[in-house]
Amino acid sequence: MHTGSSIDKAYKTCSNNNMKKLLTIASTTLSTLYISLFVVGPVFADEKTSIIPPQDTGIVSSLTVNSVVRFAIYALFAIAVLAALFFLIWGGIRWIISGGEKEKVEEARKQIIAAVIGLIIVVLAWVILNFVLQVFTGHGITDLCIPSLSQSGTICGG
Repeated sequence: MHTGSSIDKAYKTCSNNNMKKLLTIASTTLSTLYISLFVVGPVFADEKTSIIPPQDTGIVSSLTVNSVVRFAIYALFAIAVLAALFFLIWGGIRWIISGGEKEKVEEARKQIIAAVIGLIIVVLAWVILNFVLQVFTGHGITDLCIPSLSQSGTICGG
């Protein structure tokens, strides 16, 4: 019993020393951060600046319905692919850390299968959407052309 109590005392002493070190490091870090952000900041009181209105970059003027819809389609597909890849990788990690337990391995396997099916669905959705657009409009996703309501008819590009 004597050995156990001396180990407990050594652990408590070690824990207290580590806690003191941790608190010292944390307080030093926070103090340095506070001083650098709020006390010693850049001073621009004497600098003379003039306000120049922004120049037309052409970004807003180049926005068309075609470019917005095309961007939305690309963004949705990118998000779907990234989500499927995330779940695929997470399923692989779960399989690795399962430790050979049958239930955990089976759950990870199901997640990997679901992620692969999700990737297949996303790719098929891209192919089907491209095919349907090609058949009905003569343009695919990459060269999407939406009719406008202006008198000039269809405005494509952008």
